Amino acid sequence: MTEIVKFRPEEINEAIEGLDGLRDIIAPLLRRINGDGLGEQDAQQFIRQLTLAKHALIAMGDFLEEKMSSAPSNAPLTPEQLLELEGEPVWLGGSGLNRWDIFTGGLKGGFACFLRGALPMETIGRTWTPYRRRPEARPVEREGRE
Repeated sequence: MTEIVKFRPEEINEAIEGLDGLRDIIAPLLRRINGDGLGEQDAQQFIRQLTLAKHALIAMGDFLEEKMSSAPSNAPLTPEQLLELEGEPVWLGGSGLNRWDIFTGGLKGGFACFLRGALPMETIGRTWTPYRRRPEARPVEREGRE
């Protein structure tokens, strides 16, 4: 079973250094196994696989950095911005909501229509708020503790 690990961009360099450490430990061990030169072949194949993994991590880091720097703000959407997202997923925050839904468009009869229902536009920003992405959780501050 494959374990899925989420990387923060700053952890990618650490992962790359970890691959270098593995190479420095395992390649010499493989070279010591010398059955008709198979140890050297195994070492070269292992080094090649690690190099490919490093390149994939570097590409992933570049992608994440670009994506994060070019991502639109996640401020609450205005009605005008919401209209531009017809057919797209939006995060709906509010009492009894806090879920993803697909904005199906139009403000029919004063309602914003979604796959899973409609919400009154007159209460946008008060009882419900649309976002491009799920808002990040903010730490709860507690008074009286130091």
